[in-house]
Amino acid sequence: MYAVTKDPSGWYWGGTWICVSPLCDNATAAAQFMYDMTINAETMKEYAINHSDFVNNQTVMQEIIDEGSNCNTLLQEGYQDQFPALADSAASIDLDGVATEYDGTVTTDLVNAITSYCQGGVSSAEDCLEAFLDSVAADLPDVTVY
Repeated sequence: MYAVTKDPSGWYWGGTWICVSPLCDNATAAAQFMYDMTINAETMKEYAINHSDFVNNQTVMQEIIDEGSNCNTLLQEGYQDQFPALADSAASIDLDGVATEYDGTVTTDLVNAITSYCQGGVSSAEDCLEAFLDSVAADLPDVTVY
């Protein structure tokens, strides 16, 4: 059996991108999915409970913790709720100094590469990645890109 405990310091690895291609033939359904998975508290709560996964909504997670409705069968005899430890850890994340002077350029280059790929300007995911890395290397010559 396993158990979960709060880590000694909060940790942040960045965000997750979710995009819809302009060529999408079901934009309404895609928009609804994006809304439900990122904003709709009811859907996020249902997802967190059904998948035992910590979602990015502090109110929803605190509600689940307060209800005691999460049990992870992989954890400890008697089943442990990992959400309180994860909530404590999330609360200790310090985002000061996380952003750098390079972030805007890298983000713009990524968005441009993905847009080109989605609009057919780049033929493969590998070519999209190569175009992105080449753009970052050209735009930030003092950064080593590999």
